[in-house]
Amino acid sequence: SGHCSQVGGQGEEDEQPGGVAKPPAEGGAGLYLGELRVMMRMLLQDEDIHNMVSRVSRANHPPGSAEGTSLASEILRRFTQLQMDHTWTESLCATLQFPDRSQRSSLWLVDSAGLVAEQIPLNPSDFCPYSAAGSTTVRQRDRMCSSPWKPQPSYIYLSPCRGAFPSFNHTQFPPIQSSGLPLIPALPISATVAAKLLSQLSGPSCPPLWRGRLLYVRCVVSPEFSSGRRVKMSVHNVMTPVLFNNIFSSLEGRVEPDQYIILGAQRDLLSPGAVKSGVGTAILLELARTFSAMVKNGFSLRRSLLFVSWDAGEFGNVGATEWLEVRPIRE
Repeated sequence: SGHCSQVGGQGEEDEQPGGVAKPPAEGGAGLYLGELRVMMRMLLQDEDIHNMVSRVSRANHPPGSAEGTSLASEILRRFTQLQMDHTWTESLCATLQFPDRSQRSSLWLVDSAGLVAEQIPLNPSDFCPYSAAGSTTVRQRDRMCSSPWKPQPSYIYLSPCRGAFPSFNHTQFPPIQSSGLPLIPALPISATVAAKLLSQLSGPSCPPLWRGRLLYVRCVVSPEFSSGRRVKMSVHNVMTPVLFNNIFSSLEGRVEPDQYIILGAQRDLLSPGAVKSGVGTAILLELARTFSAMVKNGFSLRRSLLFVSWDAGEFGNVGATEWLEVRPIRE
């Protein structure tokens, strides 16, 4: 089995207190929802949200990468500057799927005899992190499905090298196949590649309301590949041990401090874009800043607030899952 190496100087579980704000009176006065909304509107800053979305979304930063570690350090620094009650980071080790650098995933059009008629170029950085590795051929009667969104798992992803065991103190377990991983290969493709494949289909025209947005592609019902052609794909991903970091910051409740409301956002990103990582991280930081300011101004929390920047979310919420698996052990 592989081993995880420390990246970027993040501590295993290095608590870095950011100072404790002066607590308001015990219990505090109750606040209606409308009053809370007014208070938050006064403190929320759109400019900070916009700037952070731009910062996080401009480039990919997968878990374990230098870019990911740099962003984690920046978020840890921002939490610390807010002078929350507690701020810390936890490092966890998991085996995640990445493209094989020695052998790229490929896509071909093959003829009825199985000979390669054309190789379709793919972006080598595009991959599905919960795909099975291997090769398959799409036959005439097989269905081709397309979606404008990346596929999302309907299951909880468990670290493949340890099954349902948590990553506690970087403990290594014998490699076992996770029951949560799919058994079929999958490849994300661009609109250009999708148009190329769909143009190979023939059949009766579909109703106007069924037609998609791909230009120059004829929409057909019960499609078959023309001229006996088929699509062959080969997925080459490898399991890689990765050290990743969840970042925590909390404000303690004054009445029920052991009761937590958790606000979390995915931090890692496999391709540039604002969805999930960019917007979520920006809102998380702005909410942390706003509630910190409210507490300093005398607002009393009944329950504790825990703000969390989760890592490895692109791989099926691995960061959050690992933390939930470990937490019962520690308590």
